[in-house]
Amino acid sequence: MMNVLCRTLALALLLLPVRVQGQTTPRAKAESLLQSMRQAVATRPDPWRVETETHVDVDRGKDNRVTDTYVSVCLRAGNKIDVQSKAIAETDPNAKGPNRFLGITYRGILDGWFLSYPVPSAGRRAGFALFYPDGTKVSVLDGMKGLGAFEGWFSDNINIADILQACPDLHVRGVESIATHVCSVVEGKSEYGSYAVWTDPGTRYYPRKISVQKSPDDLFLGKKLKDWHFLPGHTLSTAQVVSFQIEMDNAEFEKTEDVLLPKKCRVIATMLFSEGSRFIRTYDTRRTKVDLHATLDRYAFVPLLEEGATLPNQQDLQKPYRWHGGKPVPKSAMPATAE
Repeated sequence: MMNVLCRTLALALLLLPVRVQGQTTPRAKAESLLQSMRQAVATRPDPWRVETETHVDVDRGKDNRVTDTYVSVCLRAGNKIDVQSKAIAETDPNAKGPNRFLGITYRGILDGWFLSYPVPSAGRRAGFALFYPDGTKVSVLDGMKGLGAFEGWFSDNINIADILQACPDLHVRGVESIATHVCSVVEGKSEYGSYAVWTDPGTRYYPRKISVQKSPDDLFLGKKLKDWHFLPGHTLSTAQVVSFQIEMDNAEFEKTEDVLLPKKCRVIATMLFSEGSRFIRTYDTRRTKVDLHATLDRYAFVPLLEEGATLPNQQDLQKPYRWHGGKPVPKSAMPATAE
């Protein structure tokens, strides 16, 4: 108890406004905490490899509930990321046949650009991949189904630290405890909605909790939330999304070779539709294996694509790419003989 009290007092002192050139800057401490969050990721051993298992519960209402289990493998070296994810089990009482996605491995690779594709059978190369020329605006770690939140990827295809950094009202709300862990709460509101992150100095400032609230006029994946229409799940008609809330909690950490790393978390995403229904997706993810001294084979970060594979540009559909000579090339720049 005394230890917790001391940590609370220390954090309270740290949260006092910072003075720069005689002026009090209320956002200075918040910016410092965001930088500490970035450093927690940047200072890990490199390269490294982590395996995860995720149980997903999808509640569409009207007694329409589905559960899935995914396994994922993530390899990282510097700014390069290679993620593979596969659904290995599903329970859907309303399914009229087998899930055509069950057992298929999806691979995503970040190397400045980002692309993703379903992995074909052994010995074959894919002829198609979704492509993003600017990989900095893609949630690459979505395949980890939750643990990507510790990397800063959460709800939007922009790093959460960057979203908060751009908030005009960025500030530290105060000190709050999660279980026995004393955290400082960094929050702000921008065109992307209201964001809050509970940072814990005891975990090298990895977040213990993240909360995002979006209203109809807030941006979500490039357009206003109210402009999105989805199938609520209990009807064949699409409905407008009027609110979106996503939270990460139940975070746990564990030391591996004296390096503190995220071990598990829960993510709950709730969409409310215009006709009153809710769509709730819950991810429970745990790390099953980690290798801080990963070896890289010749296929690491190398997409196994056919020469000339089609790469639809997800950031500008009017400017498609092709896979040519081991790299993505604008279709307009392809040699005539390669078309």
